[in-house]
Amino acid sequence: MRHSSPRPCRSRVSTLLVVTVAGLLLLPSCRSDDDGADCPPGERERGGVCVPFGGDPGGDPGPPGEASDVADGTSGLDVSESPSVEEDTTSGRSSEDPLWSGDLPSETSPNPQPGRCPADQPATTLTGRVTIPSGALPLPDVTVYVPASDPLPITPGAQCVPCGEEITGNPIVLTETDNQGRFILRNVPEGDNIPLVIQVGKWRRIVNVPRVEPCTVTALPQDLTRLPRNQSEGDIPQFAVTTGGCDAMECLLRKIGIDDSEFTPEAGGGRVHLFAGNAGTRRYAPSMNGGASFTSAASWWSNENNLMPYDIVVMSCECNEGTSSKPLSATTAMRNFANAGGRMFLSHYHYYWLRGGPDDFQSVATWNNFGENIRSPAMGTIDRDFDKGQQMADWMFENEIVDTFGRFEIRDVRASVQTLNEDIATRWAWITPQCLNLPFIPCPPPVEEQPQYISFNTPIGAQPDDQCGRVVHSDIHVSGGDRSSDGSRDGSTEVFFPDGCRTSELTAQEAALVFMLFDLARCIVPDKI
Repeated sequence: MRHSSPRPCRSRVSTLLVVTVAGLLLLPSCRSDDDGADCPPGERERGGVCVPFGGDPGGDPGPPGEASDVADGTSGLDVSESPSVEEDTTSGRSSEDPLWSGDLPSETSPNPQPGRCPADQPATTLTGRVTIPSGALPLPDVTVYVPASDPLPITPGAQCVPCGEEITGNPIVLTETDNQGRFILRNVPEGDNIPLVIQVGKWRRIVNVPRVEPCTVTALPQDLTRLPRNQSEGDIPQFAVTTGGCDAMECLLRKIGIDDSEFTPEAGGGRVHLFAGNAGTRRYAPSMNGGASFTSAASWWSNENNLMPYDIVVMSCECNEGTSSKPLSATTAMRNFANAGGRMFLSHYHYYWLRGGPDDFQSVATWNNFGENIRSPAMGTIDRDFDKGQQMADWMFENEIVDTFGRFEIRDVRASVQTLNEDIATRWAWITPQCLNLPFIPCPPPVEEQPQYISFNTPIGAQPDDQCGRVVHSDIHVSGGDRSSDGSRDGSTEVFFPDGCRTSELTAQEAALVFMLFDLARCIVPDKI
């Protein structure tokens, strides 16, 4: 198994105050990658702070009686077996409910305190695996912790939240998941109904572990440690998804496991609101939301105030640039949304938000309009010369999404980027396009490495600590046979949502999109350090 290269420090706060049973531990924040180069001896960077090693960094729960305070997230422990505790999906407590079923252990408690187990017993430990809501794919770099107080509510909408500040509730112990979604959390308080927080960006689930035995390794059931499928299970970012006749990103959100109940009109209270883009699906099926029609995307995105309540805007390819529906007032509103902390995911022709946008967005890249004359499928190659790209390659290979390390098959190939401003944007994956030599259709320029996925942080030109938002452009489409159509293109028939979402399995290129989507939801750090 390959080792991931170091990951960037995700914290901008100077310190993280961790409450321990024995007292207060002030952990200095890191300024480097996970190699711990700037951390004190015996510590490594995890989750943006320097933390002590929790025993063997390979993932063993640690020597008997090991008195570490925070575990590192690299797990060599097998956490895939059946759980040793019964599932409890309680998620959320009112302000009147106590966080704990009893008091924290005191110096006179008959049960050992965290880090004070007898020499012949392991530390009190929780293990598990964090996945996307459906359970189909594990997720790396998800923060898992036991809070000392109720975590603060998560406020939806574009906002600037520095890394580290999204983790609330005064963690007692915390860790992060590895590339296979596994975590080891040592020195957990023992007792009944111990709260556990699982969080990445504004995705958050708070569950109760029914019983944590002292000085014991407790494996948690996977259904307890997946991300929430609906608001009754936890927090989900507020999504706006525009449909389009040449992609079906709305189906990808459904595939990752978000419940149908969360797809509603704007007034319906769901976490996913759908808007009708050019040639895309424009209404719900009669059995869903009464067959309501979607608001027009063109009228919605023209007003900055309409954008700001959302965390992530996902735009499905509309089969053309759609310049008439994206005047400068709309592209400026979208740029301002990103600058305020919003996240944008642009599929194929939605590159026009950059090409036709304000000057700073235009400076990201120059654009082609090729795609119909490229041989498909093509093999995509992941850029591994930066930390996140290396991690993406490791993640896809270690979880058996692909057979060839660093490469995955891409269907419905496109070639939109002509030149990329690498001072602003980062390329994540590329292809070498092969022309089909179809008559009357131009071939793409002869390039060796045609970008398929790029990203950049906003505001462009700001210092990294002052960047709040993020934009992703992908030439990679949903590929599993899902359809989005209003019946206006090529004699197609109108498709209602979710009737066009016909597949449930994730292809390799869709798994790559899932990795990109959850990276988009994280706190903002530079892609390259």
